[in-house]
Amino acid sequence: MQPGPLDHPRYRVIPRDSQKLVIFFSGTGVEDHVFHWWNMGQRIAANVIHVNNGRNEWYMRGVPGLGGSYEETVAGFRAWADALGATDIYTCGGSMGGSGALLYGVPLCARVLGLGFETHLNFPWSNVQRLMVRDFTPDFTDFRPLAAEASRRIVVYAGESEPVDLAAAAHIADLPMVETTTMRGVAHGPPAYLSDHGLLDAVFDAFLNDQPMPELPNAGKGLLSGFPDVLYAAYCADKERRWADMERIANTAVELYPASEYATMLVGKALLQRRQVKTALEVLARAVALDPEFRKARFLLASALEKSGDLGSAVAIHKAILARWPEYGLSHHGLGRIYARKNSLRAAVRCLERAVEFEPHRPNFKSLLESVRSRLAPAR
Repeated sequence: MQPGPLDHPRYRVIPRDSQKLVIFFSGTGVEDHVFHWWNMGQRIAANVIHVNNGRNEWYMRGVPGLGGSYEETVAGFRAWADALGATDIYTCGGSMGGSGALLYGVPLCARVLGLGFETHLNFPWSNVQRLMVRDFTPDFTDFRPLAAEASRRIVVYAGESEPVDLAAAAHIADLPMVETTTMRGVAHGPPAYLSDHGLLDAVFDAFLNDQPMPELPNAGKGLLSGFPDVLYAAYCADKERRWADMERIANTAVELYPASEYATMLVGKALLQRRQVKTALEVLARAVALDPEFRKARFLLASALEKSGDLGSAVAIHKAILARWPEYGLSHHGLGRIYARKNSLRAAVRCLERAVEFEPHRPNFKSLLESVRSRLAPAR
């Protein structure tokens, strides 16, 4: 007898003739009847339960329809595993879903796959701090004691260009059942990176079949001793606009891990903010060389070139960025600013209108657009 309906706004059960059950946890901001990892759930032969949390509570109050609390939801998953005849459980998720996969995977004695997720809910400047619903207080915030109790493997992937995720991965990386891979050139999106590069199926199949995880071409050394904490400290200094501290701390991070594109970018950004343009150009060019797809570093390099007076090179970089990411408002704004400086007012207005379209929350974008429009009006 099944413990509930197969289809619910917050979960979907897909029964199959298998002794394996995979529980996929969706990330933040998901509406009812919408589930991340849907295509993966359709591809595999195991039983599947897709869940979403509705409100961004990091799955700490359970999943409606399965249980009204964490403990009740653990029991709800067990009841479904029994009803499906599943003896082996696997949990999987990215971002908030990765936290959910760990939170429920350990008490279910499941194998856990978490990608780009937080293992501590009190990191300043984190996605948890930004997105968790304001009226919710978690029962506990540190997942390390839970991970220490794991009886099966916890497989973690973290992007080296996402300091919070890297610090979160490092927070549990030394535990016996934890296997961690850090990924160069990846921010808060390991699933998207793996999917875009044709690697996600191989990673998931190895996980589901209890095989060694495949080696990734961009596997890095982001867990080098001390590096995650130093990079995160530099990231916090960036968010808090403490430019001198940021330069000092980020330089320490580069000393620890010279191949870090993100730490190198932070040094360059700090130099740029401190108006040391020539040195900033050299450092930012190095960050781009470390990861040619690092959009933020490319944008900052264009900004440094603009400040140095090399407007032609700055325009070329902004155009290359927009050819790759057409909706990147910062480069539309950068182009508009340069065109306005060159008195190409109509071109400036077009670029600035695009900037406001893609990033309407930035008041400086709107004010520059209005200023250029006022300059253009008498010229008509």
